[in-house]
Amino acid sequence: MDLKGLLKSVPLFADLSPDQILWLSERCAEVSFRPGEIVFREGAPAEFFDILIEGAVDVTRGVDVTRRSAGQEGPVARFDEPGAACTLVALAAGHPFVGSGRANGPTRLLRFSAETFREMLGVCPGTVPKLMEALAAPVRAEEGEGPKKTAAETVRKSEETYRTFFEEARFAIHVADETGRVVECNRHACDLMGYTREEMLQRRVQDMTGPDFRDSVSLRMSKILEEGMPPY
Repeated sequence: MDLKGLLKSVPLFADLSPDQILWLSERCAEVSFRPGEIVFREGAPAEFFDILIEGAVDVTRGVDVTRRSAGQEGPVARFDEPGAACTLVALAAGHPFVGSGRANGPTRLLRFSAETFREMLGVCPGTVPKLMEALAAPVRAEEGEGPKKTAAETVRKSEETYRTFFEEARFAIHVADETGRVVECNRHACDLMGYTREEMLQRRVQDMTGPDFRDSVSLRMSKILEEGMPPY
């Protein structure tokens, strides 16, 4: 499968247009790792965005991955679902990696630079809701008391990162309920519309749409409710 085919097979990108897929294909690379190879290192700056294509990435914390052999000491978390965004939390939060990732078996990833990730949010806005959903859902933790504690910490960090991504995004984001009523919005949305947050929460999406576009907005919202996802 060529790079464009791989991109199209990823749920995050499945609804993108051919032009958007082409744009992404020109800015990413397929990378492969042998079992036990290091994918990302704890404490290193998050300078890339990885999507899992095949295999798995085990995450450890506080372990010198350069000295231990593969198979020692169980991971605190694991990315093993095809399409998983392995480095999203650190990249979105602008923090160094809080753990080290090691390939569990032959592993293939699609890798994007941090700059491409930021540009993608504007070029491919249809990825934003899915990225926010991924940020809100912590990676699966392994069994055991220690990992369960780590999983709770991961939930908390995921919620913090979600909020950071939401508030610090360089574009307007608002969340509406099934009637179109705005239930959440970020600072850029308020600035764009010229309202305070409190004023935004008193309005519907339809109220902030020009007369020529209200019918199309209502149609889009109906489609979202029927199909369960935005028709990008």
